[in-house]
Amino acid sequence: MDSILVIDAGTTSMRCVLFDPSGKVLKVLQKHNPPAYYQDGRVEHDPKTWTDTCTELLQSSAAFAQDNHLHVKALSLTAFRSAVVPVDRQGSPLGRAIMWQDKRTDDLCRRMSPHNQEIFDRTGSTITSIFSSLKMAWIKAHAPEIYSRTYKMAGIQDLLLHLLTGRLVTDHSLAGRTSLMNITTRNWDPELIKLFELDEEKLCKLLEPSSIAGYLRNDAALRTGLDSGIPVITAGGDQQCAALGSGLLSEDAVSANTGTGSYVIGFTHAPVLDPGRRIFCTPSAVPGAYHLEASMLSTGTVYRWFSEILNAGRSGQHQFSFKELDQEVNESPPGSHGLLTIPHFKGSGSPYWNPQASGTIHNLNLSTTRGDIARAILEGIAADIGDNIEVLETISHQVASLRVSGGMAKSQVFNQIQADMLGKTVVQPKNYESTALGAWISAAYRTGLSASMEEAYRTASEDSPPAEFIPRAAFSETYRNLARERKRLYEALYGIPAGH
Repeated sequence: MDSILVIDAGTTSMRCVLFDPSGKVLKVLQKHNPPAYYQDGRVEHDPKTWTDTCTELLQSSAAFAQDNHLHVKALSLTAFRSAVVPVDRQGSPLGRAIMWQDKRTDDLCRRMSPHNQEIFDRTGSTITSIFSSLKMAWIKAHAPEIYSRTYKMAGIQDLLLHLLTGRLVTDHSLAGRTSLMNITTRNWDPELIKLFELDEEKLCKLLEPSSIAGYLRNDAALRTGLDSGIPVITAGGDQQCAALGSGLLSEDAVSANTGTGSYVIGFTHAPVLDPGRRIFCTPSAVPGAYHLEASMLSTGTVYRWFSEILNAGRSGQHQFSFKELDQEVNESPPGSHGLLTIPHFKGSGSPYWNPQASGTIHNLNLSTTRGDIARAILEGIAADIGDNIEVLETISHQVASLRVSGGMAKSQVFNQIQADMLGKTVVQPKNYESTALGAWISAAYRTGLSASMEEAYRTASEDSPPAEFIPRAAFSETYRNLARERKRLYEALYGIPAGH
């Protein structure tokens, strides 16, 4: 039986997911590989651990395929975005990778802020220390000997594509997170490259997402046990693939991928720029299409933080589980007895962009239960998601449903809270491997297994239709009042109208 093997490189781990022709997961192999965090804000990674981990997981996947009479028809890659590793002409790293969370470029980011509008008009995104351009500029300024020897500035996905095919290429969905690609022409922008004082020849060649980046070269085949010459597809960045895997293929829906943080993503066929620069526009994993992307810095991590506080001093069977916490959330009424939470524990991202914001739990009293607090945290997360959807609808299209993915999508109580607060049907896929599934959809379409990405998604969903959570009208007034109170609280705390 033919199969497609997906490589999903995350920030702290890498996975290989083997799919059958209908999009069913046959095997998941995972290895943790976290970066190094430093007190001064640096976040770095040894690139060799990525290539070694990828090779090891592919070896195990090839052995599983052989033992189960599976033929790997294609490889499909997706990865986190905005890391930078300089490489030489042989694709060998010249230093440690600078990760997307790295803060060393914050000062440079502030100095570049007068160019924010120009950068936004050309790229669909404002200047941010997360994106790759400032990391490249930092290397040129602080490690000129490395910059002079650099053949290409690669990301994690680009590095792995070279490992497998020998080509140093990147796709539009990844380049859209560099501040160097023009959102309209989908080419490297000479004016932006000049602005950041970089050299275009050091940037990887651009491809459409879902392109065949190359074919598995002989030495990689020998190392992994896979067949030489199979196509290797660049499926797109992880968030774009997660949206695709959740079925975001039209403008009448949005997706919310909620784990440590959250990404709220809308779909559009042409670039749409937010006049308020609250939401970014970036290329989709669907060739030629775009996403409106809002990012929230701390959402699911706040719920985990509260769970960890409850478990302080507990061990073994006495650990308080998320299932138990969700049950106590159900015992608290909508509105959490007037409790309000602003879950900005690491500052706020979209649509506020307020680094001074912090976490707030308001209206505590002696009758407050842990179920009230837990529910208020979930309602605060849902409110942030709702604020971003409201902005998205203002600048683009009205949407009827929210497609959810990520770790928090497993929580039925959170999904119902989102439906009630947002007044939209929440669609919960049965397959939680949304990022890997998006990469499978990309490969199924590119290799001719499916006639379109829509058909590939339908095929993968036939045997496991998604669950739907319908808004309950009885709670709409409670949540409208809660939204007004929350906006007043935010403005009182920060002097900034919520959502602006």
